[in-house]
Amino acid sequence: MQTIETQQSYAFEGLDGAGKTTIITMLVEDLEALGLRVAVNSSPGKTWTGHVLKECMAHIEPNKKNELFTYDIRRTERTIPHTVNMVLWDRHLDSVVVSNGDDANEEVAKYAEGIVRPHAVIYLDISPDISWERESKNTDHPLDTDWLRAKHRRYHELMIDDATPDARSGGKFVIFDASKPLEKVYASVRDYFLKEAGPFIERNKAMYELLLETPGIIQFLLDNPVEVKPDVYLPMFVNLKNTWSTPDVRSTIVHNLAQLVDEDIDWIIGLESGGSYYAVALANMLGKPVSLLRKNAKEHGNNSYLVGEAPPVGSKVVLVDDVYATGQSASRALEQLASNNCRCSLVTIFSYSNDKEIQDRLGISGTALTYFKGLLHRAKEKGLLNVEQATEVTKHVDKYRNTRFT
Repeated sequence: MQTIETQQSYAFEGLDGAGKTTIITMLVEDLEALGLRVAVNSSPGKTWTGHVLKECMAHIEPNKKNELFTYDIRRTERTIPHTVNMVLWDRHLDSVVVSNGDDANEEVAKYAEGIVRPHAVIYLDISPDISWERESKNTDHPLDTDWLRAKHRRYHELMIDDATPDARSGGKFVIFDASKPLEKVYASVRDYFLKEAGPFIERNKAMYELLLETPGIIQFLLDNPVEVKPDVYLPMFVNLKNTWSTPDVRSTIVHNLAQLVDEDIDWIIGLESGGSYYAVALANMLGKPVSLLRKNAKEHGNNSYLVGEAPPVGSKVVLVDDVYATGQSASRALEQLASNNCRCSLVTIFSYSNDKEIQDRLGISGTALTYFKGLLHRAKEKGLLNVEQATEVTKHVDKYRNTRFT
């Protein structure tokens, strides 16, 4: 099983205006294009403590800030799915230390017990003067230059304490000169992360190779688009039911899907028809009960959508599908399971959307073995599509996946 210990976590730190949020956004786009699962968190986070800190920062005394910030990071940390490859933090514990006074280090360390320290701290280094200049253009609030200088000094004191002879060459802090133009800073950060993500990229590449090289699974049909829904045509067709006839492909997919399923799951439900085989195979591998969910209720007998027993009320259920496109099948399944008050998540072999988009649309966590962005990247590398063709496919896919069907 993949666990949170196998993830790599990175914190972005630096003065206001260093470009942390912008660079993280660009980095997520590039990492997801390589098929990685990326989670972005911030401090303060999207928790009630994070809300309190944002709204009442000026009125909270320093000791209580330290306690609330560390508590908020710990709470946010618990929301990170075990399926994520790389976690990017927009500020972490070091921000708490440098923001709350010269004596905050020991106090923060006391409150931070149990928090997973980042694999590395990406420090975007700018001077207090550059910070003031950049932020003055973006805010109506007066900036305290003395406060910026104090933060800058404390950051550099943390680097000196980094327990390595040279903090710039592989210690906890990895420093980038963020006074340079954004595109140059980002190019350096991207190169660093491509090296760091190498094992994840190689591991994921094998799955994309499997889909692209197994006959009949992925077809690019730019000259003859296929009708995927009534009057909706795509120049790309994904048919994962064709994996059923290839035992070694089936077993590879099942093995990898199993790593995406929470260990404490109570029940597995396959969505008809693409998820049916893989739900049963997963249930056999993991020793879990399984049911199948029809697209339409049976017209005779018990008139039920469900094949097999219903999961007990309150069960933790994983829905299994082959392709996630518009969310229509998963939404229908959630409606059918609503009366059981189940806690649901979604696992699929291929998704046109990233995990955050799945959650935003369905309201549940969802993840996939492979993603459209990663598949497209690998298809271009293999010469199956040129840049112009990839752009055309993307245009149609974006329209399709953002369509809500009734």
